[in-house]
Amino acid sequence: MLWMAIASIAIVAMSAILLSSLFSRYAVDEVSKVNGQEVRHTVGSVSYMLEKLRVNAIAMYDDPEIHAWIVSDKDDPIQYISAVERLTRLLSGEVYIQDAYLINRKKAQIYETGSGLHSFDAFGVDAVEDLIGQSQYLTLSQRDWKGERKLTMVVPSTPSRQTFTGYVVLTLDVKAFEASFLASDDPGVMIVLCGETTLPERTDSDVAATLTAMKDPDATSGSFRARLMNREWLVHYDSIPYQGWTFYRMWRMDEISHKSDTFRNRVAAALLGLLVLLVAAQSWNAKRSLKPLGDLASKVVGIVPQPGDVTAPFGEYALIEKGIDALQGRISLLDKSITEQKDVLRADAVRQWIQQGRLTASNRQFIDANLLALPGLRVGVMRMEAYQRVRAEWDFMALKQKKQAACEAVRQAFATAGFPAEAVDMGADNIVLIIGCAAPADDTPKRVLAQAQECAFEASNARFALAIGPFQRLDEDLRRASENIYELSMLKFIWGENRVYDEVDFEACMRATRVLPDDTLLDKLTACLRAGNAEAALLLFDAFTDPLRQMTYTNCKFYLTLCVYTLFTAFSGFVEPMDAGGVQGQLDAFDSMESAANWLRGQIAAIAQGVQSRRKTNKRSETALDIVEYIENNLSNPNMSQADIAEHVSLSVRTVGQVIKEALNETPSDYILKRRVETAMRLLITTDLPASELIADCGFISKSHFFTAFKKRTGLTPSQYRQAYRQERAERQPPHST
Repeated sequence: MLWMAIASIAIVAMSAILLSSLFSRYAVDEVSKVNGQEVRHTVGSVSYMLEKLRVNAIAMYDDPEIHAWIVSDKDDPIQYISAVERLTRLLSGEVYIQDAYLINRKKAQIYETGSGLHSFDAFGVDAVEDLIGQSQYLTLSQRDWKGERKLTMVVPSTPSRQTFTGYVVLTLDVKAFEASFLASDDPGVMIVLCGETTLPERTDSDVAATLTAMKDPDATSGSFRARLMNREWLVHYDSIPYQGWTFYRMWRMDEISHKSDTFRNRVAAALLGLLVLLVAAQSWNAKRSLKPLGDLASKVVGIVPQPGDVTAPFGEYALIEKGIDALQGRISLLDKSITEQKDVLRADAVRQWIQQGRLTASNRQFIDANLLALPGLRVGVMRMEAYQRVRAEWDFMALKQKKQAACEAVRQAFATAGFPAEAVDMGADNIVLIIGCAAPADDTPKRVLAQAQECAFEASNARFALAIGPFQRLDEDLRRASENIYELSMLKFIWGENRVYDEVDFEACMRATRVLPDDTLLDKLTACLRAGNAEAALLLFDAFTDPLRQMTYTNCKFYLTLCVYTLFTAFSGFVEPMDAGGVQGQLDAFDSMESAANWLRGQIAAIAQGVQSRRKTNKRSETALDIVEYIENNLSNPNMSQADIAEHVSLSVRTVGQVIKEALNETPSDYILKRRVETAMRLLITTDLPASELIADCGFISKSHFFTAFKKRTGLTPSQYRQAYRQERAERQPPHST
């Protein structure tokens, strides 16, 4: 018992240490999460405060009464009083503004909210200049002013040292700022580094330097651990980039360690108490443990074939062990019977037989023995018609259930006719049948398959294209046979006849297969449509589709795809947009070539009608607008040509030139060049991009082409044009611009 007590105490100690470690990790994670949330919340609140401060600064500067005083060169007491009253009203409720200053350079006067109006001489010219200084746009900047370091916002800002006649200057109330954003009720400490300024101001400079050194210079937010002031700290930081401020929130790690130690001690005490209770309970229960064990052994006797001597030493234990072994055996048998689901295993075995091409010994046991007993078989295929449309109407599980219903219906139909058969869903639109046959010349399976089509439709509410292969032995490649017969089922798409197709039909199709007699039919068809001649276009389309009925499915679908693509790209403005499946998806929605051809005839008629309608209406003006819009949208394309424009509006190149000449009194190439130069002129005066970077945006082929065309039209190089514009603008600018 001594070793059990020692082991129990060791387990309690290890459990206490483990739980303490887990709690410590959890506490660190929670503190880290809270610390990060707090610093992000503070940054968000300060960002909002700064944004509000910027808005108020602009409002003060733009206020008519204040602005009138700071730019005025006359001493007008009424104007001064109005400006002061307006400033006082705007400052009411602003807890973070310590002082506000109105500066008038013309009159050399400055108004301070705390002391009133002063002249520059009385106030100090250097103090005024230090107060204004050079600042970024609408940000709080550091100022060494009258022996104090202040955070000020100047409107208007002067990053380029441009001189203005009047200014509004606001100084941040640091104490209010610290009280609102840096004070904390928990052990966390918040520090803000604003360039050379640190808030709170009492922050140790070594702490600020260490925080700055350990922060990732490329990240705006993050966390790290640091040793500061002889203690370990968890530090999270976040930044306000445009202001240049970084907020650090630190949490002492010894606080977490103290809580972890307290938790460990309490857990250890609780576990020791529990151990004492368990030992007492075990001692009390030891006397009663043998009786339930005997009762359990008596119950096991009924399921153990040879119980043995129950009175022998440890006989009850041996009996219970035998009972458990017997139960495991029975559970194994039950599990085996559950997993041997006949239909599922049979379908999986047939699917593997088809995919591998050969019947393996492991799959043979699950397939109908009557089918394997016959000398041969025939492979059939049921291909779901208009599969893309059907898949869009039904969800995955519904489609799978319908195909399974079709498989079972066909299998029952063959079983009724006396033919052992297997039907399996191979995915997508493909169902493969394996039909056992006794004689190669027996054509009954083909007739049964034709009759089973209605059974499949009643079970699944879906139509199938049917095909059946020739007689073959069981050891022949089933995979290749199923692939060939699937291709054979495609004959229904071409011929449109609802029957079972076999190798005789395939041989007939191959004998009749030929290529298009005239490979220019699509070009002629496009030309007729551009002329609006619907009758001639339909005749050419019939000439195009007639040979397709004598081709394989792959070739037929290829030529139909080519026709659809040609019409939809040449006349995109006259046809409805494709569905999400594109050309292939559109064709897959049809169950025969004739239905696809009828749909294309309707599209051809609509295109011809649209072209004729354009010719009958205000053609010249509408076409000119269409051409101009196309040119504007493609100016950046250096390869845009007159042929591209003609193709876009479905007109000849010559007609396009005539339309542009009549509407704009210049050729298309001259108009394109003029618009590219005008675009370059606009970019030169509205952006600071180098002239060499504007070439691609304006559609010029090369740098030399750009400079030559620009100078020919303006008489200046791009850099000279930009400089002349800026000089002229500066001369027109009022002398006291704000």
